[in-house]
Amino acid sequence: MYARVAILTERGALTETYTYEIPEQFAGVRPGACLLVPFQNLVRIGYLVEMLPEPDVPRVRAAIGRVETADIPDERVELARWMAQHWCAPVGSCLRLMMPPALRGRIQRRVRAICEHRPEGVRGATAELLDYLIASGPISVAALARKFGRDGTHRALTSLRKHGLIAEEAEILYPGSTPKAERVYSVRNPVTAKRWIEANRSRRPAQAALLTYLLEIGTSVSRAEILSQQPSAASRLAPLVETGLVQEELRPVLRRPAEEAVGSQSPFALTPDQAKAVARLETSIREGCFREILLFGVTASGKTEVYTRAIEAALLAGHGAIVLMPEIALTVHAVAHFRGRFGETLAVLHSRLSSGERADEWRRIERGEARVVLGPRSAVFAPLADPGIFIIDEEHEPAFKQDGDPRYHARDVCRWLAERHKVPLLLGSATPAVETFRRAELGQVDLCELPGRVDSRPVPKVQVVDMREIARKGVLQILSDPLKEELLRNHREGGQAIVFLNRRAYGTFVLCRECGYVCVCPNCAVSTKHHREDQTVRCHHCGWRGPAPLQCPSCQGTKIASFGVGTQRVEEELRNLLPAARILRMDRDTTGSKDAFVSLIGRFRRHEADILIGTQMVAKGLDFPGVLLVGVVNADTGLHMPDFRAAERGFQLLTQVAGRAGRGPRAGLVVLQTFQPEHYAIAAAVKQDYRAFYEQEIRFRQELGWPPFGAIARVLVQDSSYDRCRNRCRELAGKLERHPGVEVIGPSAAPLERLKGRYRWHLLLRSHDRESILGVLESAGARAWKQDVQVDVDPVNLM
Repeated sequence: MYARVAILTERGALTETYTYEIPEQFAGVRPGACLLVPFQNLVRIGYLVEMLPEPDVPRVRAAIGRVETADIPDERVELARWMAQHWCAPVGSCLRLMMPPALRGRIQRRVRAICEHRPEGVRGATAELLDYLIASGPISVAALARKFGRDGTHRALTSLRKHGLIAEEAEILYPGSTPKAERVYSVRNPVTAKRWIEANRSRRPAQAALLTYLLEIGTSVSRAEILSQQPSAASRLAPLVETGLVQEELRPVLRRPAEEAVGSQSPFALTPDQAKAVARLETSIREGCFREILLFGVTASGKTEVYTRAIEAALLAGHGAIVLMPEIALTVHAVAHFRGRFGETLAVLHSRLSSGERADEWRRIERGEARVVLGPRSAVFAPLADPGIFIIDEEHEPAFKQDGDPRYHARDVCRWLAERHKVPLLLGSATPAVETFRRAELGQVDLCELPGRVDSRPVPKVQVVDMREIARKGVLQILSDPLKEELLRNHREGGQAIVFLNRRAYGTFVLCRECGYVCVCPNCAVSTKHHREDQTVRCHHCGWRGPAPLQCPSCQGTKIASFGVGTQRVEEELRNLLPAARILRMDRDTTGSKDAFVSLIGRFRRHEADILIGTQMVAKGLDFPGVLLVGVVNADTGLHMPDFRAAERGFQLLTQVAGRAGRGPRAGLVVLQTFQPEHYAIAAAVKQDYRAFYEQEIRFRQELGWPPFGAIARVLVQDSSYDRCRNRCRELAGKLERHPGVEVIGPSAAPLERLKGRYRWHLLLRSHDRESILGVLESAGARAWKQDVQVDVDPVNLM
């Protein structure tokens, strides 16, 4: 019996599958089985992809182990195969998504010396390592590498292996997947305990006091709780356990992510438009039929309440629900609402959870204890047995597209699962993707509209500040006078404000005014950003950082300074303008730690801050009733990126951030600073008019043949050598352009020509139908291309 196996490594899955013999002791295995297989003198985890009646290669090695706890169910194997075909991706990388790392496990290599004394011929560093092995016994290769260095360990082990002086073995580790437990204590026999207290109150007062405390509690109490009440009790617990008066046990503890405090929430009264949308979803759930529905509602129109009612309908029918949010930040924010409605039925999955937290949530879903799953795109792979609805909030967001292999889109995965389970797929947005709205126009997606805000609240008024007029007066202002006046007025009246700028750091580049030198990242073809709090320049792509120069490295002049505006500079301006205001900044620099976002959001929600400055993470999905003012520092950011979706992204972001104002009982105001008020994306965002934007944008797309009027794929080549990168991309272009019906655009240098030390060239494939592009890529063997060539079908980012 033979099989094709996808090999997993620490960095991902190999692009090809390999043939192995399946020993008799593993008879009955099926696709999705997790195996341990030998690969290049190592033991690797692999997933069985397909069975073979005969080997298809001359030399075949046998699988050496099974990891049944990490097997993938049949449906998920089928999904992985579909994803591999749909996005021209290695099937192993798709299978890898179906199990969280903590439950999939990882291989740890261990070595041991099989000689008692070092032979005479072994010298130098190899001798030192062998002596260490003889003295220490079996040890992991990782531990050896930490002691002797990675390269030295590799050379020494290769030599020792060649001379037969060591034996190697592999074990599978599950970091974070072991269920957590805490020590708890309780009184064994209350009557005996009371007698002991009476007899020993004077001789052992401390132990008697502790035993009295445990009697008063009456139930098992954790060690941590005991020590919080009686800090000196640690030394007194052991004697009470030894005498048999107190019982010590281990109690399972569920690891939970940090969340905002929530209380129970009552359902809101539905508007007629909400009620109509909920009725349509309830019918679809009840009838057990697939239906794709676009919930197109202005900001603050109550889309979340529609989601909640649809989930309640699915639970009532005995099903579960999966709700996807575009980002971890929005997921964390949404937990407060959904936990208030669904309690412990809710499970949360995202990459900022610890491996243990994620494993615990995964197990709760598998056991059926959690029936509602909330998370970003990877949560679509949760092991929910019987889903009744799939919901994607802010469906237009590019974050639903995976940036690494496999480059899947969560919306398409949800559609595949919803069709298979015959349940509705609900897409929600105030600014739908152009492709989605086009499908609604053609009748391929049902359209449900929420045209007004709940409680008939008015959409916020938008005041446009033409920064050209200010610039003509020779004045350089980060915050215009109208925005300053509104910030001062809003603060006097006790309102909260959000100030938005989609650029972090203090300055966006550092320039010498004498010779024109610009600080550039040594690894990437981009300028570095100035961070004033530690006087560094940093690359926001690769993470490189260095000291901010005091004089120009090129001409040694002193007229070198940071230019451009980032969130740190805006924070400085606001502190000067409003010294008494409590100001928070939310960007990647302030939310890097695990629970920082939860803390910042909680503080702002509790009105412990007056102004929230932030990048796009403050623009979407957040609901703060106290926010009466939104200031947009630069509405033009990103409008002219070399990407056909640039205008769409700009319109969506501006509309979403404007929608944060006036979500409570009082009307809101948006002050929008721009150098291009006549740009159609900005003009439509000012009016909160999606259809006006769509009608202009769809004409451009049709004239140029961009999606939804055609399909595209991107092939990106990366190499440390510029010539190799360019030549490889040209070679691929020559291979791909031989096929009729598929246009090859390029090759050319990518907009970000060098990133993380590697040059980048790309080309685009464009055709009227997606199948033609997939056929061209398959015939060129694209799935087996190495990691330096990336294939992205239906790309959302062309940078």
